[in-house]
Amino acid sequence: MKLKHLKTLLRRSSQFFLLFFLFFSCAPNCSQEELKIFEEAEKGNLPAVKQYLENGGDSILDCHNTAGGKFGSRKWLYISICKSNSLELIEYYLSKEIPFETEKKMFYYFLGKNNKTFLKYFIEKKHYPLKQPNNCFYIGMLSCFKILNDLDYNFNWIDPEDGNNILMKYAKCPATENEEELIEIIKYFIKIGVKTDIKNNNGKTAYDIAVNKRVKEYLKDYR
Repeated sequence: MKLKHLKTLLRRSSQFFLLFFLFFSCAPNCSQEELKIFEEAEKGNLPAVKQYLENGGDSILDCHNTAGGKFGSRKWLYISICKSNSLELIEYYLSKEIPFETEKKMFYYFLGKNNKTFLKYFIEKKHYPLKQPNNCFYIGMLSCFKILNDLDYNFNWIDPEDGNNILMKYAKCPATENEEELIEIIKYFIKIGVKTDIKNNNGKTAYDIAVNKRVKEYLKDYR
């Protein structure tokens, strides 16, 4: 095994165990009432969810179901609602002014499920910023971008925090691994018309901030 691959494996292993620990240690145990509301939400039972929330229930309910083994499973209300595939329930839930972070998680849930019906609904509702994967790990992202492009997602949205568009965010990735997919993503962004000559809040273009040598070489013709 090459040293680079070994380092990658060790890094991911440590990240996995950290996430595993956090996953099972941070959430309180679910009560029977909470388990029932998860069940009703997955069924798309709007009256049950409405009664729960309008009587002081937690709109971002998150707890640990200890049933079914030593570790059990983590439960989130927004995921149960997404699983229902009920537009009526989802519209009601979003009307409760849940945190924008939760809305984004719902958007990514449907992206992961390739559910174009609900993706289109979320895109038409408001803009959901695309993530730059942690550690620039890209496997499968290109297919997600193609789905979103078919649904008229605005890839030229600019993040007000730093002035970067999605091309700039990916240009900053060193990509010491999965470099080929990074290059393909950069090419795809340009193909669908993501702007290459705009400047961020620091006055830099995608070419200026590119880290990976191959990405920088490719972007030099699009300054």
